[in-house]
Amino acid sequence: MGTIAILLAGVAGGMVLGAVGFAVVRSRRLVTKDVGSLPANVHHVVDLLRRVHGAAAACVVVQNAEPVWSLGFPRPPSSTLERAEIYATLALGDGRQHIGREQHVVVALGDGRVGCAVLFGGPEASAALIDEVLADLRRLLAEFQLARVRELGTLEDRRSAPGWLTPDTIEGIGAGLCEAVRRATSLPAAVVVRDPMTELASVVAVSAGADRRLTRLTIAPTSVVGRACLSELTAVGTGGELFGVQQQNRRRREATGIVYSLGDGTRSVGALVVFGERLDPAANREVKGLVEEAGPHIGRAGALFLAQHRTMTDELTGQPNRRALHEAIRQRTHRECSLLRVHVDQLDELQVQATSAALRHVAGIFRRSLRDYDVAARVDDEFALFLPDTPFHHAVGVADRVRIAVSESLLDWGGREYVITCSFGVASVPDASASTESLVTAADAALRTAKAKGRNRISAVHPELN
Repeated sequence: MGTIAILLAGVAGGMVLGAVGFAVVRSRRLVTKDVGSLPANVHHVVDLLRRVHGAAAACVVVQNAEPVWSLGFPRPPSSTLERAEIYATLALGDGRQHIGREQHVVVALGDGRVGCAVLFGGPEASAALIDEVLADLRRLLAEFQLARVRELGTLEDRRSAPGWLTPDTIEGIGAGLCEAVRRATSLPAAVVVRDPMTELASVVAVSAGADRRLTRLTIAPTSVVGRACLSELTAVGTGGELFGVQQQNRRRREATGIVYSLGDGTRSVGALVVFGERLDPAANREVKGLVEEAGPHIGRAGALFLAQHRTMTDELTGQPNRRALHEAIRQRTHRECSLLRVHVDQLDELQVQATSAALRHVAGIFRRSLRDYDVAARVDDEFALFLPDTPFHHAVGVADRVRIAVSESLLDWGGREYVITCSFGVASVPDASASTESLVTAADAALRTAKAKGRNRISAVHPELN
């Protein structure tokens, strides 16, 4: 038995979980199969859970209620606590365990009614420690279940997710919903989700039998589907009015679709499109039930994505940060790859406000100049451009093309125009180093050489050049 289990057993004689059942806030919450409230002394239990494992924070969440927190000292940043709460909420919704490994480690577990999360202050946690935490979270959830049975005599209001909702990505949940709708109606379907950052809506998944070229299609806000993504709506759209002007492509079949708004309980997060003119009443009720189930899960997945995006994004430029760069390098799957380290030559000469403008200006050029899957990250006051599946000589060509683009694009700031140039250091695997771990070191060395020789130039690490 784990340490937390012993502690729980010691206080279960009426102080914490055993004698204090789940209190129902309103009888209406039982009728609607809501989760009720937590045991009265749950704060004490959460605090024990955190302290026993030496964690930075721990929380318990239920639907439609404020989370219960125990915070260590120093208090973790608000963005980190938000991420832990999202993991707990995601676990509440799908009844699964989730392990987040970013700047901090989050261990979360839920059972469909309650979600728990433990947050560790550093980026590392041993497998043995994670297993211990999960075991104690299971015991904690079991105590909550026992308390609820004692109070209500049943667990029939369990809110665990159906099998088709078990993926924890927006695309995975969308694909599961599409196939569930197709099985219920024998009609193809598509799911559209509004990006929580840009507020633009696009097709994230289609079922078998649907036009797969619709995937990633951007939706016009004024279209039938676009309006459903912004407000509660069930409507029928035909042809171009269904998705909007962006859908006008002769290669795509014009279609009629029944559109259902997807909501997370507080706002619309997307839409479901069932391709057909009408549904019989029974099928319509079943689709509405599927939409009601899927909406909150899509909302939670979107919130989790947004929280993760914030930890991997530079606030000034909107580009990936150092953490995102190292993650991209770590996940490299191609044998060849290249890294360009970039220094903005005039940065020390500009005023402080103009420095920020120059960094944003250069970041925009990188974004427009590279492929979708390349990574242009801001690292302190410099940049790193990671090019997967790119051999050395191609990388040098990319560096030269980007160098020229920067030098030819004037920075307009404060009523003046500034010429901005960049120096580049280029290194590649396998030419400059045998592993991605030493790739950053090699590219840094090349950049130092380029800066020593002057401005607006490229230096590279390569056996032939050496």
